[in-house]
Amino acid sequence: MESLRASLDRARAHKILVFAAASNEGLHEPVAWPASDLQYAIGIHSATDAGKESDTTAPPLRGSYNFMVVGERILSHWPTANGGGFRLCTGSSFAAPVATAIAALILAFTWQTRCKKEREKAAKKVRLDDLRTNWGMAKVLSRISKTKGDFHSISPQLFWEDYHDLEDPTQNEVESRQHAWQIIEAALRV
Repeated sequence: MESLRASLDRARAHKILVFAAASNEGLHEPVAWPASDLQYAIGIHSATDAGKESDTTAPPLRGSYNFMVVGERILSHWPTANGGGFRLCTGSSFAAPVATAIAALILAFTWQTRCKKEREKAAKKVRLDDLRTNWGMAKVLSRISKTKGDFHSISPQLFWEDYHDLEDPTQNEVESRQHAWQIIEAALRV
């Protein structure tokens, strides 16, 4: 356990985001460590593709974001030693990589060349480097989530869940980027 804690401390020091599966024991077990401690990891619960918590989802933690993303019926390649082929798998250990991919998309969005002006403008108002911390990314994920009871269901539409396209495609690209940056800035200002 101490070597894992030391590794997580190094990840935090180097601003490496860490996502961890919450638990797969349903209401029988609390959220596992390190998913239970935002200092070390962003904990992820499993949800159905409709955004409802899975039967395997641990009870929500008080004072936590309790993020959940799809983690049910995830098509997975199975090792040859275990029979090979593909299987549908369920659990927070399948939801955590989905959340990791969402965070990677957010980071990629902020660093794309097209966002240079918005990035420079935002950097004058907030610390964009906070996106590379568990706390900062959790704030952004919270802003793009829908609250469902004690859980935050992360939207696969990222920043554009409530965005409506404009008729002019050229204007739409600029407006949609600005919309996303407004969400990032608001999240990091909190």
